[in-house]
Amino acid sequence: MTRVLRFLLLDSTGEIHSRAARAIKSLGLNFDLERVELQHDFGKMLKESHWDAIIVNGTNGKYNIDEVYERVRQVRPVPVIGIVREKEKETEFRAIKKGIHDLISLSELNELPFSLLRVLQTEKQLRTSELVENELQRQVKFLNDVFNAVQEGICVMDTKYTILQANSWYRKMFAKRGNVIGKQCFKILMGETEPCADCNLLETLEREGAKRQTISFVEDGKTKWLEVNSYPLRNSAQQIIGVIQSVKDITSQKLAELELMKLNRELDERVKQRTAQLEAANKELEAFSYSVSHDLRAPLVRIDGFSQLLLDLHAEELSDEARHYLNRIRSSVLLMSQLIDDLLDLSRVTRKSMVIRDVNLSKLAEQIIQTFREAEPHRKVNISIQPNVIAKGDIHLLTRVMDNLLNNAWKFTSKKSDAMIEFGVAKKSPVTVYFIKDNGAGFKSEYADQLFAPFKRLHSNKDFPGNGIGLATVQRIIHRHGGKIWAIGEVDKGATFYFTLQSQIANGK
Repeated sequence: MTRVLRFLLLDSTGEIHSRAARAIKSLGLNFDLERVELQHDFGKMLKESHWDAIIVNGTNGKYNIDEVYERVRQVRPVPVIGIVREKEKETEFRAIKKGIHDLISLSELNELPFSLLRVLQTEKQLRTSELVENELQRQVKFLNDVFNAVQEGICVMDTKYTILQANSWYRKMFAKRGNVIGKQCFKILMGETEPCADCNLLETLEREGAKRQTISFVEDGKTKWLEVNSYPLRNSAQQIIGVIQSVKDITSQKLAELELMKLNRELDERVKQRTAQLEAANKELEAFSYSVSHDLRAPLVRIDGFSQLLLDLHAEELSDEARHYLNRIRSSVLLMSQLIDDLLDLSRVTRKSMVIRDVNLSKLAEQIIQTFREAEPHRKVNISIQPNVIAKGDIHLLTRVMDNLLNNAWKFTSKKSDAMIEFGVAKKSPVTVYFIKDNGAGFKSEYADQLFAPFKRLHSNKDFPGNGIGLATVQRIIHRHGGKIWAIGEVDKGATFYFTLQSQIANGK
């Protein structure tokens, strides 16, 4: 829908109102022409409404067109067209120079609509130009705000390394250098009088590519590091006319890196010291193991030998009670000997080199259970082994794990007529969890954390023989494979042992 054009006519007599209206109407314009007679009413209407043009009838000398124009200009910028009896070039030139849009003689009143069209077109162009200018100013302000908001220094240079523009961060970063605009970057960054030999600006200008460089300098007795990125600046013809450079202060980062390097060196030195201490401790442990294996076992062998001699050579002279005591001595010697073997075994599992490969735990379980069946063929035990359970680890150490855990299950189900032992995988993701479950004697859940401590036993030796070393050995092997082991149980309802193996371990470690 076309907007209605509103024109205000200041006319004391009303003699030209109808003529002006007919002339405007002849062009088919959609308009409203209001007449006002008194200047007081004119000022009120001028303030209260929007007008596309003001027409002043200055033919009878009642209104001074120049004064009316000044009055209009003080209220709002509305185009003014004056009507005069006779139009003189000098008068017209002076009026237009003053700002009045047009003068029309009374005899040429039919030219009024064309004058209005020119005025409206001029106003439209002015408004468009003003909108474009305002938009450009808004865009420039927006870009300047972004330019200055970037949290690192940015500057624009010409091909002679002269800084043409710099954001607030760049100026703040080099505030001690004074005003950076108009100065060459090598004077600002490095305090040099000539371009730096290893400057990346030359590469950017010559090879037309973005370049990154880290530079350092001493300021106030302290070293500062800057990360400098240079990008070619091109004109509309894609010719390089300068460089855009970003500068980031990385001093704190660099100091942190240097501190980290220092800590790493200290850590390496401590690791070497600890390794030497560990090697010495291992040698002491080996010496202790040798002493246990030979020096401690020797008296046991003699005790067992002499006890056997007494039984063999003086059996008739000994009472039944004496023979009973000698047999008890020999049993204790055998138990002590087994305990020494288990302790030595526990110490070796932490020092034995490992070879990591795929191990079929299902086959190991089948082989171990078969040896139990052969040793105790009278026992009826329901065995369930999940097929093809593959794990990564050292086959010798994992055999010890499976043997100990299955031996426990076999032992603690010995008093069950419906004994059951199960092996398989409880969960595959994200870490595979293996389990061995039985329905044997079980244990109280509050004592679960004591299961893997050496010599800690939750059952009497009379009910279930053992020395409490087996599960401690299992735990050490599992830990060496980067995994963990835990158990849940209930008295007379059995136990389930769970373990994981995260064998991301290099061979021989």
